[in-house]
Amino acid sequence: MWCTFSETQKLLGIKGRQTLYNYEKKGYLDGYIEKIEGTKYIYMRKIKGKTVVEALRKNVFTIDLKDFDADKYLKNLSVS
Repeated sequence: MWCTFSETQKLLGIKGRQTLYNYEKKGYLDGYIEKIEGTKYIYMRKIKGKTVVEALRKNVFTIDLKDFDADKYLKNLSVS
């Protein structure tokens, strides 16, 4: 599941997109970002056993990130 920076911001409960861009610059999102047709997307499923939330929690202690499970999210969408 790929999400734009705006979508990721909302799903994780981050106040501003700039926060995610700062994490990208610091390298906290390495491996989770892909540029598709000129737009940057963040991969929300696990890579090497870690979700993007788990990867961010390893480096970021100043904000409270919502737990996000892409599989549960997609399952809830299909049920609705």
